[in-house]
Amino acid sequence: MRRRVLLAAVPALFAPAILRANEAPQAKRLSLRHVNTGARFNGTWHNGTTPDPVAMVELSGILADSARVLPLPFAPATLEILWRVATQTRLGPELIIHSGYRTPEINRAVNGAGDSQHLRAAALDVEVPTGRVPAVAEAALRLAAGGVGVYARRQFIHLDSGPVRHWRDDGVERAGPFRGTLRLDLGVQPGRLRAEDLTEAGRRLGLDRPVPLGNRVVLPFRL
Repeated sequence: MRRRVLLAAVPALFAPAILRANEAPQAKRLSLRHVNTGARFNGTWHNGTTPDPVAMVELSGILADSARVLPLPFAPATLEILWRVATQTRLGPELIIHSGYRTPEINRAVNGAGDSQHLRAAALDVEVPTGRVPAVAEAALRLAAGGVGVYARRQFIHLDSGPVRHWRDDGVERAGPFRGTLRLDLGVQPGRLRAEDLTEAGRRLGLDRPVPLGNRVVLPFRL
């Protein structure tokens, strides 16, 4: 009798695992608005397995920086980065997009980089309130899934699915992560370097505190 009871209990023991295995993948939703055109999207863009093709066509049009241009198909990998960052940091509910796909003409007009991922429909500039920039930037950097540009003064963060790298308002690009030291020969007499000069140089380059060494400066960095 005891054996029968144990055997009868086996399906119940494994039922939760079976249900989990059969659960449908979680659909992914986005709610966003492009500030330049006012175009909005609010719905499911991914069924949990693949991007929704109809939603991707709609998003490609919405994420173009002008309603007058023929949009490129937008990169699903970039939308995945945006979705993950927004989900992890609870950014929203509506995400405000400052820039998405740019034509070469638009890119020149805004002084964009010549090889910008915006030209490939693979980059987004998303608005982030000033107080939340550090947390959102950290979440994006932890993904290590592409480019992250942090523009705290202008209250937005750039996300793209290109090579892993990051930069900040100062415009200095950092391809990391790695560490090392940079030695600069300043051509001045030992002891003539001012502390404030070193501090400013380090701040602008995004480096750790510079260390004077004779007529050279050692600049440790962690990128």
